[in-house]
Amino acid sequence: RALCGLSQLLHRSRLVAVNVEMTRRFVDAAKRWGMRRFVHVSTAFAGGLVDGLAPERLHDDTAGDPTFYTESKRRGEWIVAQGEVPFVILRPSIVIGDSRDGHYLGPRYGLYQLWSGVERLLFEEWHPELAHVAPRTTIPLLHQDAFKTGFAAAWRHLPDGSICHLTSHGGPSVADLADLLVHSYLRPRTTRYYERLADVPLDTLPPAQRAFLGLAAVNIEISSHAWRFDTSTLDGLIAGGASFADATLESVERCQRAYFDRSDRLLRYRERFAESFPATTRTERI
Repeated sequence: RALCGLSQLLHRSRLVAVNVEMTRRFVDAAKRWGMRRFVHVSTAFAGGLVDGLAPERLHDDTAGDPTFYTESKRRGEWIVAQGEVPFVILRPSIVIGDSRDGHYLGPRYGLYQLWSGVERLLFEEWHPELAHVAPRTTIPLLHQDAFKTGFAAAWRHLPDGSICHLTSHGGPSVADLADLLVHSYLRPRTTRYYERLADVPLDTLPPAQRAFLGLAAVNIEISSHAWRFDTSTLDGLIAGGASFADATLESVERCQRAYFDRSDRLLRYRERFAESFPATTRTERI
């Protein structure tokens, strides 16, 4: 517990250093240099666990936060807005690979953290029964190429003081993505889907499944929330001719395939357990 608490304090201090204090220094430098505009990349989740439609305006601190990350990004936005430099704030959602070929350049956060956990923890043995948390909530995704085109359009066309959510319109649900992962790679006989992590009988699961769900706990909490974002500003950019690729189940599959096709662990998993894979996986929703 002491080590866990120390790790959380270190994580919190890093977020403050980067998302709050570094933002403050950048804004101060922009003011000294007389910059024409400061474009700040925040996150669509800066408002925390907002009920209903998250607006394209600065958030106060009344909403709960799934992690300190969202609070630190919200604090960074206020620093930018109060920094006496013309600004545009962009709020991307969960960034994934290119919509066309799936390649990804970035840290292993979001879906990539989940896929990495599957690779490390669930490919060592075949699980005939698999427990997974997979609500039917839509997961707010953003392809890297959509972020690039959205950023460029916002830079060129948005007036000072704009706040713009960059996120797909609709898209696959958490359950859709779980199906895609399970049927493509894990191939158990039976999958049991739960709506919440609290519903999973963790004590009855194999150690590898417990470890995976523990690793994914924060992402599970975030993805279980019914996120909805005002995209009026993005819609205006698209109406004006900006190109923007929404995430679909097919485009996410390209990203998943691009990640796992390079996995030596997946190759060994298939070589060892292919004869155990059923023709179809039975799904139970608990």
